[in-house]
Amino acid sequence: MLIIPIYYNTESTTTLNDLGIEYNLSDCDIRDVIFLHINAIGRYIEDDIEGTTIYANGCEFISPLKINEVKELYEQSNKD
Repeated sequence: MLIIPIYYNTESTTTLNDLGIEYNLSDCDIRDVIFLHINAIGRYIEDDIEGTTIYANGCEFISPLKINEVKELYEQSNKD
């Protein structure tokens, strides 16, 4: 089990997305998500935001943590 902060859409970013209007991740909320399984991670860069894309069970999540931070958390969780 691993807890990672993830960008979550707000009401306004969901509306923008539904209308096909681009928005910035800085407009989203950040919430902790508990991952039971992670398939892959990758570096994420958008404008001035650098984070990590997390692939889990066919879904894609974006974390504000840098890839090395997520990798370290993942490695620590597998030691326990």
